[in-house]
Amino acid sequence: MPDTPSPAPPDRQGEFVQQLTGSQDWLRAFVRALVIESHAADDVLQRVNLVLWQKADEFTPGTNFRAWACRVARFEALAFHQERRRDRHLFRESLIEKLASDAEQELSELSDYRERLTHCLQKLTPEQRALVAERYSDTGSVQQIAAREGRTADAVSASLYRIRRLLWNCLKHEPTR
Repeated sequence: MPDTPSPAPPDRQGEFVQQLTGSQDWLRAFVRALVIESHAADDVLQRVNLVLWQKADEFTPGTNFRAWACRVARFEALAFHQERRRDRHLFRESLIEKLASDAEQELSELSDYRERLTHCLQKLTPEQRALVAERYSDTGSVQQIAAREGRTADAVSASLYRIRRLLWNCLKHEPTR
């Protein structure tokens, strides 16, 4: 009989589910760094999620969920590559470990950058934040914004330049977390 997932105890289940779902994009990127083919990476990610769910009672709330999930993902990626050992394009285990280490570091730095950027965006005025959000939406060309606001495209571009400069200065001086 195959192993059936045993969910976390009810008092911890909510936190676990929140951590797991909140880490999906990060986990997907991590697995993609270790498993090149996208369909195979999706399969490995599915296996990672299953193992995480099966081992949910082993996770200690308040500890680093992503580090724990990363270890599981690393083992699942290694298992995937071992299953495909006949493939002449197989990665060596040492390369997979190096890729995993590099991916974990880069994703950590990206998470830190996003936190700092979010903090810096909060320092902008509501009007500045709205302009940035509008510019980087699907319908946010400078010309479209200018037409909606009754301004020239040059005036909108100048405003965006000043906002980007404020954000850049904030990011340079915002301590890493």
